[in-house]
Amino acid sequence: MEVVLSRPLRTGNQSLLPLHEMLVAGGDERLRRDPNTELNRYGCPVLPDSGLIALGSSTASPISEPAYLASKLLHLRFQAGLRKESAELVYARESTLIRRELLSLCRLGDLSGLELQLAASGTDAHQAAARRVANSVGKPMHTLTVEEAETGSYVVAAMSSPANQVSTIALRLADGTPRSTSEIDADFARHAEQVIAAGRHLLLVLVDVSKTGLIAPSPTLAAELHQRWPQQCDVLVDACQFRFTPATLRCYLELDFMVAITGSKFIGGPSFSGALLIPETSAARLKATTAEPESPNFGLLLRWQAALEEFRAFSQLPRSSISQALSTFATAMESRLKSSPLCIALPVPQLERPFQVESDDWGHIQSIFPFSLRHPKSGAAFTLDETRLMYQLLQRDAGDQSPHARRRFLVGQPVTCGSRDDTSFGALRICASTRMIVDAAADTNHAGRIINTSLAAFDKVEYLAGSTRFDRN
Repeated sequence: MEVVLSRPLRTGNQSLLPLHEMLVAGGDERLRRDPNTELNRYGCPVLPDSGLIALGSSTASPISEPAYLASKLLHLRFQAGLRKESAELVYARESTLIRRELLSLCRLGDLSGLELQLAASGTDAHQAAARRVANSVGKPMHTLTVEEAETGSYVVAAMSSPANQVSTIALRLADGTPRSTSEIDADFARHAEQVIAAGRHLLLVLVDVSKTGLIAPSPTLAAELHQRWPQQCDVLVDACQFRFTPATLRCYLELDFMVAITGSKFIGGPSFSGALLIPETSAARLKATTAEPESPNFGLLLRWQAALEEFRAFSQLPRSSISQALSTFATAMESRLKSSPLCIALPVPQLERPFQVESDDWGHIQSIFPFSLRHPKSGAAFTLDETRLMYQLLQRDAGDQSPHARRRFLVGQPVTCGSRDDTSFGALRICASTRMIVDAAADTNHAGRIINTSLAAFDKVEYLAGSTRFDRN
């Protein structure tokens, strides 16, 4: 996928675009604002919007006031630097600072030889990893990853090339039920055998976690395949949701796995802030691309600065507080879904990783809650188009007398999950984010309000589902 970078600023006489324009620069068309709504394709405004209740961190979150202020201060620093230095010098210095703080917050500053490459998005991080492997192995390669519905929208297209064939493995059955780990692993192992037997280099993509909260293939299988074919198999962890602890991230890197992360999902920063982590052994073996020098992408740095503001606050919390907040949130969401007559929880298995990590590890706690919908009268499943309409209506003040209708919610975009009643259906997602956890940990009363506000999203879903907007008669 071609990424449109921010326009390089070649002289100190040129000034940056205003902050609100820079925050959406250096990505692709998904960041462009709709002139009628001022929202991007993810339903997010470029400025903070305290009235939009952010429950969709599996897709995107609106920028918070603290994050916006952090990006504003960096924007001012850019302007001051560009009066005296070239854009290239300013960008090199500031991107180094971003990388350094990100490594520090991930507790990886002591990991020798680790490379951290900033990327316009998680998709671009995948593409960078595939290109790095392709440039190094000297033979055709084959990428195995999960079905496209469970990963980034453009990931398969971005990784595909004449030198790289991409195959996908289904994680759910036709009715949306998750397949067993053993079945999924068997499919990955069988395809891996075929790739190696065909004389191709294997790039195995392990997703932790997927759009609906799954891990696949298992980290155990990925490690076994990499150990079996150390010169013929590389592993990339798609951790773009970034819903695990720094200790887990270190475990993956110590297994010699590359890891793609973002600051825009669980972390809660603006969309289009990605990074690729390459451990020392892989970095030595995989040649860096010999492309043109990197053009300054100041929009990317501003988005990462906003994300780091969220990450910094989250990192200061005790692990026990994070675990408690996530457990409380999970219990409330599960209970509400069980009692809902119209919202059907999509099953999410217990998250399992074979790592010995810290006590109070919160990475095993479910934080993405996918659910499909059915009509109140007929009980028929919502079609995918009806689910998309629900997603859009949740973001708007419906203007009705009901208090449920007037609140605005941003939930995770619909994910295609299977078919029911001979109709393809999708799942909306309500998700926890670092911002919610930081706010909940600050005050017990505030924690209760966050839970109640999150539960109110289901009230609006049920209210809208029973309205004439979804009447099939």
